[in-house]
Amino acid sequence: MDEAFGLALGRYHQKYGPHDPSQVFLKHLAQVVELCHSRCLRPMMWSDMFFALSPGSNGYYDMSASIPDFVRKSVPAIDLVYWGILSYVMITYVRRLLSYSVGYL
Repeated sequence: MDEAFGLALGRYHQKYGPHDPSQVFLKHLAQVVELCHSRCLRPMMWSDMFFALSPGSNGYYDMSASIPDFVRKSVPAIDLVYWGILSYVMITYVRRLLSYSVGYL
């Protein structure tokens, strides 16, 4: 799953009415993970979408953004793949990687 900006809008909104995009994202992710596990696959996902779910953040490059607690508690067992470009400052990478280290994430 990647580039899920605008999730739960458009056709989904027309068909099912208003829903919290984060909850739609997590529900879909749980279904994908279940499918992977049923096929003995180990799911992986770009990490930036989790930071984009942070309320009030300006996206992945907002270094004050973190993976929200409700997301941390709801995410099934997946491996996050680091995604980051456009920075030449090592501390930027270190801070972002450290923000991954809780629970299964």
